[in-house]
Amino acid sequence: MRWSLIFHLFPVFAALLALDGTFALPAPRDGALALNARAGTGSGLGVELPNPSPKPVPTRTLVKRVAKSTQAVKAGDLKKASKTYRNAAMKSPKMYDVVKGVLKKTNTPAKMVSGSNYHADHILEAQTAAKAISGAGHTPGSLGKKKWTLIKNVLNDPKNMAMLAGDVNTAKGRICKAGLNNCPPNPADVKLSQAYMKDTKSRGQDAAAEIDKIIGGNAVQTMHKDILAKAGVKREIISEWEDLE
Repeated sequence: MRWSLIFHLFPVFAALLALDGTFALPAPRDGALALNARAGTGSGLGVELPNPSPKPVPTRTLVKRVAKSTQAVKAGDLKKASKTYRNAAMKSPKMYDVVKGVLKKTNTPAKMVSGSNYHADHILEAQTAAKAISGAGHTPGSLGKKKWTLIKNVLNDPKNMAMLAGDVNTAKGRICKAGLNNCPPNPADVKLSQAYMKDTKSRGQDAAAEIDKIIGGNAVQTMHKDILAKAGVKREIISEWEDLE
């Protein structure tokens, strides 16, 4: 009876041995039970955590970066160093003054006489270009370094520069400022600078067209023409610069 029972139980025993081999857990590798150096504690034992986040950029720095890329274009941003654009103005064929209400043009000397009250004038004013560029939705950041450099080169090129008597230059600047603020210009300023603005009209228009070509559209040309119209400049006069080309 005993042997009969053993004989019947043997297949069951063999099956259990086979199952034990099938479902046995693999032996741990050497050192697998050691805690990972970056593992957490408690339920996180043995779980590798992600690398720590990089050090956050200070809020003040982020604000400055955003402000720089989104701020409106300013006139000063478009001008090169004063010495640079003054040298460019000295390359203009003629320099200008108004004597007793009459425009006076003389050849620009190789070197300006010390103490002379002449300013280096941007014919297309930097303030006009700046407002037009901003009005078209552009910022220093959106334009990019290459376009920004091209715009500054056009604005500060000798073709857009001239040596101009200080009082005339100041009056011209006030006319532009008034026009950009939708205000009528001072008649005295118009009387003083109108002849000069007429004489250099085509040069300013050419500079405006070049900048528009860089940024797309015609915002700068439109605004420049509007300023000229407010100063009563409607008739184009061929400039002395074109006579030399």
